[in-house]
Amino acid sequence: MGTPDDLAMPCFLSAAFDSLVDAVHARLDGEGFPGLSATDGFAMQAIGEGCTCVELGGK
Repeated sequence: MGTPDDLAMPCFLSAAFDSLVDAVHARLDGEGFPGLSATDGFAMQAIGEGCTCVELGGK
């Protein structure tokens, strides 16, 4: 079993990621884009690269 520091690192990284996502959502909400989620971001990435509706559904 790892040391306490080794076991805590994944929790710290997860908390940092959650904080970043919350900040991005707050910024988007403030800019007039309320209710966006990570799924919306993945869809925008796929659309930005160019894809059909069927391809988008498969991603």
